[in-house]
Amino acid sequence: VGAAMNVLLRGLSPDLHARLKAAASRSHRSLNGEILERLEASFAVEDVDPQALLERIRSRAARLHVPRMSTEDLQEMKESGRA
Repeated sequence: VGAAMNVLLRGLSPDLHARLKAAASRSHRSLNGEILERLEASFAVEDVDPQALLERIRSRAARLHVPRMSTEDLQEMKESGRA
């Protein structure tokens, strides 16, 4: 890994600055540390394979015996105050 780089951040609104400072304080980090943590996290998102995700959901639902409900079933539950 190369040397750390310094970057100047321009155009930060006072509101965003205050929110970042508050978040940094809650996380016991410096403002710079909070910004770096959030930037790193924004690139850590994995690409999602929709088919694989759907299969995991179906598999979990089958193991948990989740009943299948139609739109009509859901509407009936909603109207009766159960949803």
